[in-house]
Amino acid sequence: MKSVLLQAGHEGTVRNSGSGTAPSYGAGGIARPEREMTPIVRTWAAKLLRDTGLFEVIEEDAFYDQVYEVDLAVSLHFDGSGTPCASGASIGYPAGDPPGSNRPAADLWRAIYDDIWPFRWKKDNFTDNLRYYYGYRWTSTSDAEMLIEFGEISCPEQDAWLQPRVGDGEGMPSYLGHLVAFFVAERLEPGVEHGIEHPGMYEEWIKPPEDRREVVDILHNALVSNERAKRDVFDAQQLLSDALERIHRTEMRINRALRSLES
Repeated sequence: MKSVLLQAGHEGTVRNSGSGTAPSYGAGGIARPEREMTPIVRTWAAKLLRDTGLFEVIEEDAFYDQVYEVDLAVSLHFDGSGTPCASGASIGYPAGDPPGSNRPAADLWRAIYDDIWPFRWKKDNFTDNLRYYYGYRWTSTSDAEMLIEFGEISCPEQDAWLQPRVGDGEGMPSYLGHLVAFFVAERLEPGVEHGIEHPGMYEEWIKPPEDRREVVDILHNALVSNERAKRDVFDAQQLLSDALERIHRTEMRINRALRSLES
């Protein structure tokens, strides 16, 4: 069984100290801060991978308390910039042992994400925080260790694109989580029927599957029929009420006619 560590960047009740000299709270973002977004992506990716029965998945926050020996380690982040929209998606990784051994996994992620990411890319390891990320010291991997920056949440256009693809909360479906799970499965079990399909474009992913769609259609038709039935009952009640009113008026006329004859 292949093993993977998924870390949600900046998650934790006490924030990680990054380099050890200053607290690091992550990007503030426009809609949500980074530290609220990364756990959502990690949790859904971990669920999909576990459900296959092929992977041992370790979920971590910003605080490692041991060195993990795994096949693949992936840290999940969202970038921020003092100059909005100056950054974008990027990938970080250490030199590796042997040097360059982390690059193939990074290249695979870039190829997968580039198909859907409509904004700018920054070159790999374009900052020291990407190249020398503190988390690398806490993982020993047989395949690769890397850091993913999904995009810049201080850029209005990128943030608006990212937010719905993150998802609404931990345990809820996440498009980016699905994409990460697909990447991990493809990297660690290439050519194996692992059961995690590429999610495709987001607009298709959010549509219910065909079997669920049939159920939705049935329920919709039932609701429509129910509303029609309600209207039919209402119309019948109105007709009955009108008929009773006419009968009542007729009875009144008959009674007046009888009293007139008696007198």
